[in-house]
Amino acid sequence: MTGASLRLLLIDRWRRWSPAFALDYRAVAVFRIGLGLLLLFDLVSRARDFRSHYTEEGVMPLNIAGDYSSHAALIPLHQLSEANAWQGILFVILGLFSCGICLGIYSRVCTLGAWLFLGALQARNPLVLYGADNVLMLLLLWGAFLPLGSRWSFDSWRFGRVKHGGFVSAGSVAYVLQIGAIYFFSFLSKSGETWWSGRAVETVLHLDQYTSASGVWLLQYPQLLQVLNWGTLGGEFLAPLCLLIPGPRFRIVALVLIAMLQIGFAAFMELGLFPWVSLIALIPLAAWGRSVVVPGVVGRPSGRLATGANVLCVGLIGLMLLGNVVVSRVAFQRSRLQTVLPGSLVAGMERLRLDQSWSMFSPDPPLEDGWLVIEATLEDGGKVDLLSGKRAVSEAKPPSVSNSFGGDRWKAYFLNLVQRRLSWRRVVEVSVRNWEAESGESARIKGVKVVYVREDTVLSGKALLESVELYRWEAARDRLVPSEGGD
Repeated sequence: MTGASLRLLLIDRWRRWSPAFALDYRAVAVFRIGLGLLLLFDLVSRARDFRSHYTEEGVMPLNIAGDYSSHAALIPLHQLSEANAWQGILFVILGLFSCGICLGIYSRVCTLGAWLFLGALQARNPLVLYGADNVLMLLLLWGAFLPLGSRWSFDSWRFGRVKHGGFVSAGSVAYVLQIGAIYFFSFLSKSGETWWSGRAVETVLHLDQYTSASGVWLLQYPQLLQVLNWGTLGGEFLAPLCLLIPGPRFRIVALVLIAMLQIGFAAFMELGLFPWVSLIALIPLAAWGRSVVVPGVVGRPSGRLATGANVLCVGLIGLMLLGNVVVSRVAFQRSRLQTVLPGSLVAGMERLRLDQSWSMFSPDPPLEDGWLVIEATLEDGGKVDLLSGKRAVSEAKPPSVSNSFGGDRWKAYFLNLVQRRLSWRRVVEVSVRNWEAESGESARIKGVKVVYVREDTVLSGKALLESVELYRWEAARDRLVPSEGGD
C-alpha cells in the first residue's frame, strides 16, 4: 500500500469514526451556562469560610499550604501576599470570570482565566478539596478548547451566531476521551473482592460520613443493593465504550448510564458538588436532532493561533491518557508516578491536573469511619462541643454523621487531618477564638480535647466503637499552649 493510499484509508476511517467525538453547538452553550453557575455557587460556598480557610488567621497559613498537596498552582497567585484584602480580590476576580462564562463574554478568555484562578485557589488550601474539584478543573481546561460562546452569548451577538449542528475538533475529542477516562479507569480501580462479590454498595452505604438518610433507608433492601453493585460496575465499563462508538443510540446509552449513576450518588449519598459537577459534564454530549451523528463535520483550524491551540490540545490529550494509564499500573497511587515517568513531566502534569486517579471506594470501600467531638472545658467548669456549638457534649453518634462536620469543605479538611494524622493545633486555635469572640469573657475556655469516635462497621449491622483522643490543649491566660500531641 502506497503512502497516498494509506493516507486516504486513514481519512476514510476517521470520517467514519469522528461522529463519536462530535458535540452540538447548543449543548456546548448550555454547558457553558451551567459551568459558570456552578463556579459561582462553589465560590460563594467557599466564601462563607473565607477567614477560616483562606487567611493567615485560619487553619492554613500560606507558609505551609504547599506541604499538603502535590497540586501546585500553575501561577501561585494566592502566595503573592498574605493580606486578607489580596485574598479577597482574587475571589472577586474569579467571580467575574465565572460571570463572564455564564454570559459568554469573551468565553475562551474567561474560561482560561477561571481555570488559572481556580487552580490557584485550590492550592491555597489543598486540605479542603475533594473529587469534585478535580473534575471542575478539567471541565475548565477542556472547555477552553470548545466554542463555548457560539450560541446564546455576548460573543455570538458580537461576532455572529454559529449555525445549528455539530462539530468535531481537537477540543471535542479531548472532552469525550476525558469523560470516558473518568468512568473507565474508575471501573479498573474497583478490583477488590468486595466489589466482585456484590457487597461493595452495601458497604459504602454503611459509611455514615458519606451516606444520606435515604441511603440508610436503602440498606433494608440487600437484594436491590446487589443489583446496584453490578449496575455500577456495568455502567462504568459500558458507558466509555458506548461513547467511542459512532451512532446516536450508543451516545444515548452512555448518557443514561452515567446520569443514573450520578443521580444515585445525589439521592443516596452526601458527596457535595461531585454528582452535580458530573451531571453538568454530560451536557456537551447531549444533542438536538441528529447533529452529532452527521459524518464529516470536522472543525478546521483558521489561522496560526487556532492551529497552535489544536496542537496544544492534542499534546494535552496524550498527557491525559498517559497519566491515566500509568496511574492504573501503579495501583492508582498518584504519588508513585515519579517511579515511572520523569520528575519534570510529572510536575507539569500535576499543575495541569492531568495526573488523574479515579479510584473512589477502590479497590474496596473502607470498613471504618467515624465522627468528631471537639470538647472544650470552660473556666466556669461547663463544657461545650466547639464543632456543633452545643453545651451538651456527647460522643454518641450524631443523627447525621455526614452533616456533623460543618459542611463539605470542613468535612474534607477534618477527614484529611484524621486519615493523614496531621496536627489539630490550628483547628483548636481557630475554634477557641471564634467561640470566645461570639460568647465574650463570660465563656472563656481553659482546655480543649479533640476526640474521634472510630466506628468499624460490619455488614451484619453491628458496629465496634472506639474513642481516640487526637489532641489535647490547655489554655494559658492569653494564648493556647499544647499539652500533648505536638505539631
